[in-house]
Amino acid sequence: MSPLKRFLQWLKSTGMPSRRFGNYHIMKIVHDGEKSVVYQARSGEDDGLYAIKCYKPRYNRIANRICRRYRIRSEGEVGLLLNPTPDADGPDHSLVRTMAYGHEFGKAANRYYVILEYIEGLNLKNVVALRERPPIEECFEIALTAARALAIIHEHNLIHRDICTDNILLAKNGRAKLVDLGFVAPRGIAFREQTGTPATCRPSSSKRSRSNRCRTSIPSASCSTSCSRASFPIRAAFRAIAPRWRYDASRS
Repeated sequence: MSPLKRFLQWLKSTGMPSRRFGNYHIMKIVHDGEKSVVYQARSGEDDGLYAIKCYKPRYNRIANRICRRYRIRSEGEVGLLLNPTPDADGPDHSLVRTMAYGHEFGKAANRYYVILEYIEGLNLKNVVALRERPPIEECFEIALTAARALAIIHEHNLIHRDICTDNILLAKNGRAKLVDLGFVAPRGIAFREQTGTPATCRPSSSKRSRSNRCRTSIPSASCSTSCSRASFPIRAAFRAIAPRWRYDASRS
């Protein structure tokens, strides 16, 4: 993020008047991406902190069109489906929890929003850029957490389709969580649209060619998560934080 954009974001988060989002009081902007804005908000019911992800108008139209064309669930519906059951709920859950979803003012033509649990921390991309490589044990824990999150998604016959360092959050308590369920879709769908995090797209994904269409499949995702044209192999995220080393089976 450029210094100018960071300064404008700071002005928005500190200088803008207090706003409410339903029963939530908007505190500040925590992320301003290409497809959505994420706000930190405080609930008027339990006084807890939550994250509100609100689609930008252009992406909101694209997401609505894709959901209608392929008859797939929206991000909020997928999040509620993947939430842990009450007996399995706990701090070790590897996917971000979804609390609610809807459209502004209850109108389908307005912007779509998802209310999520708030995670205080940085994404893996920023962690790698700001500090030295963490211990190998921490690297393993991050990779295992991402694998557990993908296993939960695959159990529901779904594919994440956007595994990248931007979407792995590391909380202050050291826990890692997989976020951004906006591109989750059932396996076997051949998407015509280019979707995913632009910074992690392969060069070929920018070409509008029928040969670039790829069906979502769990086997390809479980090996390298390259199930769509705009996915990012999880092993690349592991290489970014861990040095090359030789596995010693005697330590397992």
